[in-house]
Amino acid sequence: MNKAAPTSMVRTITGSIQRRFLRKFLARQGGFMLGRALPFGAGAVIGGTGNHLMGKAVIKTTREAFGPLPQTIPGELAGALALSGRDAPQKRD
Repeated sequence: MNKAAPTSMVRTITGSIQRRFLRKFLARQGGFMLGRALPFGAGAVIGGTGNHLMGKAVIKTTREAFGPLPQTIPGELAGALALSGRDAPQKRD
């Protein structure tokens, strides 16, 4: 005599138990879980805002220290840039 329950019945019962457990767990613990996760989100917002403001300050200070960008590249530098680009000699193994 086989005392094992049919697989379909076991799956049905297991699914029902899982759904009930999740509903009760989320009803009791959902608010606590949100409360624990909220500081991480707030920290990300504060950190991102701080990084943005610091980046803007660095750009402003750099512009004050070095002045505006030149409209043309000085001769010596222009020649060096041209060599490092398409006119550069090919490396050989």
